[in-house]
Amino acid sequence: MKSKFLSIFICAFLGLTGIYTSCISPKDSVASRGMQNLTAKYNVIYNANILLSQSIRNIESGYIDNYAQLLTIYKEPSESLSAGEVTNLDSIIKKATVIVNEKLHSHYVDDAYLLVAKANYLKSQFFNAAEYFSYLKENYPQEHDIRQESLVWKARALLQLENIAEASNTVDTALKYIETSRKTRAEVYATQAQLLITTGKENEAINALKNALDAGSSKQNEIRWRYILAQLQDERGQYTDAYNNFTAVVKSNAPFEMAFNANLNRIRIEDEQSGKDVDRITRLKSLLRQDKNKDFTDQIYYHIANIHFENNQIEEAIDNYNNSIRSSTTNLNQKGITYLKLADFYFDNADYVRAKAYYDSTVSTLSPKYPGYDLIRKKGSNLDLLAKRYQIIAREDTLQTLARLTDAQREERIGEIVRQQTERALNQVNQQTPVNNLIAGIDNAAAASSTEGKFYFNNTAAIGQGFSDFKRRWGNRRLEDNWRRVSKTAAESTQSMSTDPDVPIGATLTAGTNTLDPEVIRQNYLNNLPLTEPLMQLSNQRVAEAYYDIGNFYKDELRDDKTAIRTYEDLLKHSPQSSYTLPVYYNLYRLYQPGNMERSNMYKELILSKFPDSPFAKAIRDPNYSREEDEKERALNTAYNHVFGLYSEQKYPEVLSGIKRIEELYSNNKLSPQLAYLNTLAVGHTQKLPAFENALNQLITAYPNDSLITPLAREHLQYIEANRLMLAARNTALLNFDPNRPSFVEEPEVQQAQRTAIQTNPVQTATPQQNTPQANATAQQNTAAGPETNTPAAQSANIPAATSSSPFSLPGAAEYYLVINVTDPRPNLSSSRFGIGQFNRTRYQGVPLRHQLQEVNNENQLIFIGTFQTFEEAKSYENTISPVLKDIMKVPADQYTTFVITKESLEKLKNRQLIDSYTEFYKSSN
Repeated sequence: MKSKFLSIFICAFLGLTGIYTSCISPKDSVASRGMQNLTAKYNVIYNANILLSQSIRNIESGYIDNYAQLLTIYKEPSESLSAGEVTNLDSIIKKATVIVNEKLHSHYVDDAYLLVAKANYLKSQFFNAAEYFSYLKENYPQEHDIRQESLVWKARALLQLENIAEASNTVDTALKYIETSRKTRAEVYATQAQLLITTGKENEAINALKNALDAGSSKQNEIRWRYILAQLQDERGQYTDAYNNFTAVVKSNAPFEMAFNANLNRIRIEDEQSGKDVDRITRLKSLLRQDKNKDFTDQIYYHIANIHFENNQIEEAIDNYNNSIRSSTTNLNQKGITYLKLADFYFDNADYVRAKAYYDSTVSTLSPKYPGYDLIRKKGSNLDLLAKRYQIIAREDTLQTLARLTDAQREERIGEIVRQQTERALNQVNQQTPVNNLIAGIDNAAAASSTEGKFYFNNTAAIGQGFSDFKRRWGNRRLEDNWRRVSKTAAESTQSMSTDPDVPIGATLTAGTNTLDPEVIRQNYLNNLPLTEPLMQLSNQRVAEAYYDIGNFYKDELRDDKTAIRTYEDLLKHSPQSSYTLPVYYNLYRLYQPGNMERSNMYKELILSKFPDSPFAKAIRDPNYSREEDEKERALNTAYNHVFGLYSEQKYPEVLSGIKRIEELYSNNKLSPQLAYLNTLAVGHTQKLPAFENALNQLITAYPNDSLITPLAREHLQYIEANRLMLAARNTALLNFDPNRPSFVEEPEVQQAQRTAIQTNPVQTATPQQNTPQANATAQQNTAAGPETNTPAAQSANIPAATSSSPFSLPGAAEYYLVINVTDPRPNLSSSRFGIGQFNRTRYQGVPLRHQLQEVNNENQLIFIGTFQTFEEAKSYENTISPVLKDIMKVPADQYTTFVITKESLEKLKNRQLIDSYTEFYKSSN
């Protein structure tokens, strides 16, 4: 009876429930909500959090701390660390997306978004992550824990993106609400500490870390933060506090390597306080006898070497660095750090041969996951670039020092240098060491001598490399008067053309011989001394140019702002007034902005007061100035291309009227000489010789200093003078191209673009993206990122050698081209190729140079010019055309680069990734 009654009751209840639920959305019923909460929490959130914790552990276990530097607050992901976790993290995103799309009425949508945000962060997709964290903060303000956690992680993402200003605002917001969530207080203070460290505010960072430790966090975080606090206190001279915190780390459950380094720091602090370095070395050596330190022998030797190095005991330091390398067992990163120490030492002492070897060993030994690995690799790969610039600085400093001596002192000093170099050369010969090795810079005995220092003419390696550079630029020339003469044949010009008017001191070695002539060396020193004020100014300009290249390399390639700042300021100290003063001021103004507004404002005021009408001053006053100038340049290029198109179609009256309209719109501009030249050609095609000749003369008068068009106009006039009767008989001075008549050789032939399309990937139609935080973030990131150029740099020390890490090579003799790589597939490059033709006719008259256009995979356009028979010829052409390339190319300067390449390598460039890879290889090899 009871069973029957219960059945009737259940049926009635279900019926009523059905009536109720039929009035509301099936997915928004009480039962549905309950089921969604249940499955969201236990089927998705729980499992996804387990996967997330696993990925965090894996990334942190792969992170390698550099105890020689200040540790980071968190073990942050990087692309290399994230690579192994992508599958796991994609699975988390997929699981969380199920909640967002199918369980909208559960209580866990915000948790799902948080999982997606963290997974993106751990994938090193920091821009996407920051967008998700922003979405959470804005849409779930009442969920205090999630809001605060989102702010912390967003600030970390922004720091990884180097967006300091927004990161600072985000941390300020988190601090504003810090009392709303005790769960995240420690992380807020810790993230604030990382921000302060990044901006150079170590004193404030100390207080923030103390707050983080007081707020309490996980045990491992507390140990790490205490170690960092000790490091900061040590740097700021708070030795007692630093010692106490290092001691706390030693006595804690810290990882053995951290505890070991904390103990080393305690020993150092004790001995520095007592001033007994000998005791410190003795105590470190005592650690070598303890079995538990067997795997840390390399680190102990490294620290002993550092003490010797600090005391300028170079030989003892090098011995112990080598002991560290030999005793390395499991810690390859310590071995790599030691290699790096020696590489930097030899580089600073101008021994570039050894420095290159040690940089190569550093890169091959260190883990790619090591912090700063890419920067080390880039520095090693670009050692030639840095070395050449530093050699220029050392050479010019030495010449200037000699120039300031009295005649007697100068003769005596140069005599000493000549004797030293001659004796070394003779010793090399007596030891049956080929002098070619000396010329190549392989003079280890001399290079290792600490007495040589950076004095250029005392350093045989530097002299030898200078000679090699001379041969590369100028060819294997005889020592003769007027060796840079311009009256050479066209073929000779392709081998030796250069815009550099100065004789490199590397030419002191007799070209083409295996001997060193003391009198030749002496005369070359004397001939290159900057004894007059104009020569001294030229010398200072060369130094400024070298410093500027180095500073740009550290700023743009290595992202090493501190070294870039130091290099730029060294430039200003050495050459306060040079053509680089203004751009250096601007670079320093921008570089100092994140951490030192006082210095930034100082350089800002220098720009505004000394260069008030410069583009840099206008960009400072009006943030939109640069954008407006770019838009103006694009519009001007578009107008020029339109008129050039009319000229190509032989619509000469329309060319004349079109140029007139451009002059009215843009008045005098950078393309005015080229527009005047098109106007002159249109006149020549529509009027007789006198009008054409008059137009040429007017062009030369209006633009006497133009280096691209005016020389061409002068050659036209010379041709007219030699062929006046023939030209005067024509109805129009210029005729359209006719293969059956003798051509006017200076008359430009308009060639249609010969496009060789290389396409490996079909063009895919883009599919619409959903309007989600992820889609919006991805779209914004793609817009901000621009063309993709993140490819590994090829490893190459010298130009002739191909390496195992690159499919490319640059042999001495081959079929070479100079390539102009345009990264936008859309612009019509006919007008740019026309400009190249103009350049070739004036600078390389009689040399059979052709320029062709090749499209690559609907991604890039390559204009390749040649052919050249050697790398030196092609490189010389690149050096000659580069100063006027901005006038020749009718596309923005940030859309093209140049490189020299062999025909064989050119045929391998099938897509943008390969082009970018070759560009990196070329930069590292050149």
